[in-house]
Amino acid sequence: MTGFRQLLRGERLDDVGEHPDYRFTLANERTFLAWIRTASVF
Repeated sequence: MTGFRQLLRGERLDDVGEHPDYRFTLANERTFLAWIRTASVF
């Protein structure tokens, strides 16, 4: 069930599922920072 549907049913998102692996968050941040660092500024 999606997070939006859980909110509509009054369920807490913290009570459903597992916490994501922190490594994915760190990898996403590194990718974003690399994109910003290599972006061209006109």
